[in-house]
Amino acid sequence: SVWMRFQQSERWQEWFCIATATPPQEFDLQLESGFSNHYCAKYCKTQEGMVTVALWIAGSGAANAETTIATLPEGFRPAELFRAAGIADTGTISSQNQCGITVNEYGQIAVQDKIAWDYVSAVFTFRAAG
Repeated sequence: SVWMRFQQSERWQEWFCIATATPPQEFDLQLESGFSNHYCAKYCKTQEGMVTVALWIAGSGAANAETTIATLPEGFRPAELFRAAGIADTGTISSQNQCGITVNEYGQIAVQDKIAWDYVSAVFTFRAAG
């Protein structure tokens, strides 16, 4: 909630609410076979239609390939291809590498990287279609 008060005739008026927000409900991301929640795999949508995905998952992705890791349900998908950056690694020290993440209009979340990976993490936000 956002509250405001103002001064009128050199006297402060009472506080009043100018906006309220309902916290978004979080959902577990349904991962594709072969992937698991390493630390988090969640998504939510605000009342303004902004979708946030937070993930840190385990699984295997091949080098120089696009690997679909999950699919968002209808109502949580972008109107067109959305691109974000994430971190992929093999689980060894100093193996972290920036990777590309896409979400298409069908809700498929995919990871692209130049190295084979065992973990991927990212947090990104986009406007839902409609």
